[in-house]
Formats: sequence, structure tokens, C-alpha cells
Amino acid sequence: MTRLIAFDFGLSQTKVAIRMDGSEQLHVTPSGDAVDENLVSGLLNSLGHQASDFDRIAVTGGKHARLPDHFNHTPLLHFSESQCTGFGGAELAHVTSAMVVSAGTGTACISVRDGVCKHTFGTAVGGGTLQGLGRLLLGQGNAERIDELARLGVASACDLTIVDAIGGQLDYLPSDMTAVNFGRVAIGASPTRADLAAGLTNMVAQTVSLIAIGAARGENQQKIIFVGSLLQLPRLRAYCHDVASMYGVTFDVPGNGTFAGALGALELIA
Repeated sequence: MTRLIAFDFGLSQTKVAIRMDGSEQLHVTPSGDAVDENLVSGLLNSLGHQASDFDRIAVTGGKHARLPDHFNHTPLLHFSESQCTGFGGAELAHVTSAMVVSAGTGTACISVRDGVCKHTFGTAVGGGTLQGLGRLLLGQGNAERIDELARLGVASACDLTIVDAIGGQLDYLPSDMTAVNFGRVAIGASPTRADLAAGLTNMVAQTVSLIAIGAARGENQQKIIFVGSLLQLPRLRAYCHDVASMYGVTFDVPGNGTFAGALGALELIA
């Protein structure tokens, strides 16, 4: 039976997928400072393995090109992040065509059609934005804690809504939809710490959601699949679904979406 392992090196986390003995294992660990042979060796050791335990190793994500084509005589195969994430996201959702949105530290939109993956759009806004601005605004850079705090706050205490801007709804957009993120703060409001967390979480969610919808429409994709770690945050995910509902679309957030890149790489060497 073929023994396989795949590494997806992200900016903040490294995801690992293993297939051996008829089963799959998924692991996540903080990313190292440098992607090199010492990092791979350390990751294997931490999982109780060595390179010789596997027939093939797949690598994708940041700086994987720095690694050699063999690791201790085991073939090491390189794949683009777009290819692995797009393919993995489509596989998780059991479709062949979709806009796969990788929402992690940043956000990338990958159009998938019949096995062909193409990076089409993206934004630098993502989990890194939530953590960085959370540290500045709240003194808290942990994404899970920011999301928990956001559930206690009200985003509209920070934001101006459409009714504030024009007195009612705008075409099909409801009057309580955000018109200006943090606009209420700009004119002198003093929101609570929980309200700031809600406003920040809402801003990140709205940005990645609107980018995803625009990218899907630009590529004539009917299905939008979110993978990556960002939408694992409950309050942020709820804000994303609110945006999707306003624009008459749905977001599919499959289980194990955090591991889409690693699982896609695993399938490519199977």
C-alpha cells in the first residue's frame, strides 16, 4: 500500500496530511522561520516518522521551492499553492467547478474547472489583518479571542449603515447593511471594546466575502467554496453568511477546509 505525506507551508501554520495503512491523518503546527530540510526533518520527527517511512512527499505553499527534489532518497514533489488549494477545495466539496476561496492569513480566489486551477483574484485582507489590527485596537492578537469578544459586541456601534447614509435601503440591499466600516468612530462615537472587536471582525468578513462574490461572478462560477482557517471563526463566519445572503449567493464551508492545500497535494501524488 502506498505511503504518502504532504506539507502545506502557510505564513502562520503548516498543515500536514498523511495517508498510510488505509487511513488519513491531519496535523497542524505553527510555521517555522525558514522552509528547509531541517524544518521538514523536524516536522517528520514530531509526527513520529522519518522520510523513509513514505514512498513520496508532496510540498506546497510558501517557499517550498527552496527544498530539494529528494529528501533522504524519498522523492519530494513540488506543487503550486493555487493548484493544491483549488483541487483540494473542489474535492472536499465534491464538485469539479467552483470558485475556491482560500481565506487564511490573506485571501486568494482560485477558479477551478475540470481539474484546471487558476488564481484569479485576491486581497491582502484576511486573518493576519484581524490579528494585526486586533493587537492595535484591542491589545489582543489572538484570532479566536477576538472572535469570541466580537460575539458580545455590535458592529453598528462602529459602522455607519445604509440608513445612516441615505435614510433607507439601497435597491436590494437592506438599510442595516454597513455603508462605512468604522464610519461612526470617525465622527466621534466611542464604542466598547466588544463593539470594536465586532466592527473589526465584520470588516474583515465583508471584505473577503465581497472579493469572493466578485471573483465568482467574473469567472461565471456558480459555486463558492471557502477553505482555510479564517471561516473556522464562528462570528466571522456568520458575518460572511450575512453578506452572501444579501447578494443571493451561498458559501460552502466544507469540513477540514483548513487542510485543503495539503489534501490537494496528497491527491496529486496518489
